[in-house]
Amino acid sequence: PYAPIIQQIRHLHQGDWNVSFKHTLREGNECVDWLAKTGASCNDILKIWNSYPPQLSLVLMADVMGVARPRA
Repeated sequence: PYAPIIQQIRHLHQGDWNVSFKHTLREGNECVDWLAKTGASCNDILKIWNSYPPQLSLVLMADVMGVARPRA
């Protein structure tokens, strides 16, 4: 289901600019992990927030404080 997205990323990567990709474990960026999971379970085609969702507050606070979550 993600093949078109991957193809678009590859196409954009071939442009005339400096682009680098870095693998980060989900524990290394829990905010993005939360947003990705939320997006994957959402039926909306596009979701725009004017501010971060309240459910993300604890994840953001832990990130700001540098709290690390052990890998399961």
